[in-house]
Amino acid sequence: MASDSSDSEFNISDNRDTISHDAGKIPPYNDDIAEIRKRFDELELLNEQNIAKELQTKLSEYVTDLKEELKDINRFRFWITLISVIMSVCLFLFIILISLNPPIWFSKLDSEFQIPLILSLGASSVFLMAILLRGVYRTRSDRNDILPDHLKQLLDVVNKQDK
Repeated sequence: MASDSSDSEFNISDNRDTISHDAGKIPPYNDDIAEIRKRFDELELLNEQNIAKELQTKLSEYVTDLKEELKDINRFRFWITLISVIMSVCLFLFIILISLNPPIWFSKLDSEFQIPLILSLGASSVFLMAILLRGVYRTRSDRNDILPDHLKQLLDVVNKQDK
């Protein structure tokens, strides 16, 4: 056992000599490391700018798509409103024509069925138009309830930036 302790002391002193001998081979700190750090900072800045440009491009494309979608929605609203107005006018003309010059099938009905038929035609068309127009002319808050979560978050960010 005595030899084990002398061997460990010998190894430690041997290691100390090696470390002190090899320490002279380490190059001193110079400007190369500072230049590498400077270049690394520049690369990091360029990378962040590139990512920012990509995000800005994607966001501008997304806003353009939203604007086109808004134009389509407005166009759709116009046509649905026009169709509803035409449908209302046709319905009232149909009711007037049935009342003034009844067709054969209408005149064969009893009078107790003629009035409910006219009223049911009018009520059902008004009911369908109301549903149709309510769906087309939803308010912004109603549409926001339908949006997916990621678009709600985007709207929140945009609203915060506007304030």
